Amino acid sequence: MKMFDVIIVGGGPAGLHLGILLAKEGYSVLLLDNRDIIGSQKICTGIVGEEAFLKWNLPRELVLSSIQNMKFVGPKNIEINYHHYEPLAHVVNRHELDLALAKRAIDNGVSVRSNSKVEHIHVDSNNVLVVGRNNLDKITFYEKGRILVLATGVNYKFHKKLQLGCPESFLNAAQTHIYVSNPMECTTCYVSRKLAPGAFAWAVPISQNQIRVGLMAEGAVHSLFNVFLENYGHTWKKIDSSLTIGYKPIAQGWKGSIVSDRVIAVGEAAGQVKTTTGGGIYYGMLGSEIAAEILFDCLRKNTLKKKDLYAYEKKIWNKIGSEIRGGYILRKFFSELDDCQIEKLFKFAQRDGLLKILQNYIHFDWHLSLLLSVLSLPSIHNLLGIRKDLIHLNIKPSWKN
Repeated sequence: MKMFDVIIVGGGPAGLHLGILLAKEGYSVLLLDNRDIIGSQKICTGIVGEEAFLKWNLPRELVLSSIQNMKFVGPKNIEINYHHYEPLAHVVNRHELDLALAKRAIDNGVSVRSNSKVEHIHVDSNNVLVVGRNNLDKITFYEKGRILVLATGVNYKFHKKLQLGCPESFLNAAQTHIYVSNPMECTTCYVSRKLAPGAFAWAVPISQNQIRVGLMAEGAVHSLFNVFLENYGHTWKKIDSSLTIGYKPIAQGWKGSIVSDRVIAVGEAAGQVKTTTGGGIYYGMLGSEIAAEILFDCLRKNTLKKKDLYAYEKKIWNKIGSEIRGGYILRKFFSELDDCQIEKLFKFAQRDGLLKILQNYIHFDWHLSLLLSVLSLPSIHNLLGIRKDLIHLNIKPSWKN
């Protein structure tokens, strides 16, 4: 049986990106994905910030549309229009993004294997044994590696056995694609506790005659999403009679470790998700980049115990821990606002002062500075009754037990 240096379970952007980086350094990498085609059956809004395109040279041909103008709709349909001086992000076909990264991985020497469902993982002092079954011929396979990477998204079935942590909580999301008779002007975000308790809904144009529509909320979203479609379908000039709706949970925060002996987790499998918007592509790829830096050294020295791999955990949370924890705290706070308070906030935001703060602090992948800057305004915390300890958040990592 061949011994791989690294076995990666999961073929999303985080797992594929890590595989590429490791293979480029000459390490043998096996990536296993249980889908028949990499990137298929994925529920994702597919919005990727400009920084990710520049940082990782993502293919520009994947861009379906760009986000520079945005509209925010409040509880009583109060609207705020925001124009940024340059594109903040781009809407991509998530399936095509994963396929492009898979091709890049294969071109760099990663062994990418689809239709491979991992069923058991055994870790000992010398290696990791992965046991699974091929979805097509049902033949059992056995693979050995020096280290295992879990890039399994919101599938946490192996985490407890491998002594890894788990998300603090989950939001639930629903999404569909809708054909429209008229082009939609810009990406629109809908904020209302009644409409989407604890989060928000969205409509994103991806072509002249199609939009991507979704809703994220605390609790069940099936009925909420149906009401959302009924209330706003006419505003999009919706022409679909039937829709295929996808549902998924979204990790929020993290409790416990993301490393153990010969095992690490990356991406949503490690809680590397923006707790404000639920986006995971950028943080997942950033986590993989940091994981690769640590693994280069650990694989070379053959030091693969938890204490050696902890450098990855420390570095990634030093990088994004405040964003994740702070976003989680502030999102939970805003989830307690009623629609009357949200309406007051929207009316205040129509003034020039708050829009200037957006211009100065808004960044698609880094939200905490903007949120804290808004909360620091005396008029805002007087308006909403915000406690002073929230205005001066001393945000500390939540992963340390």
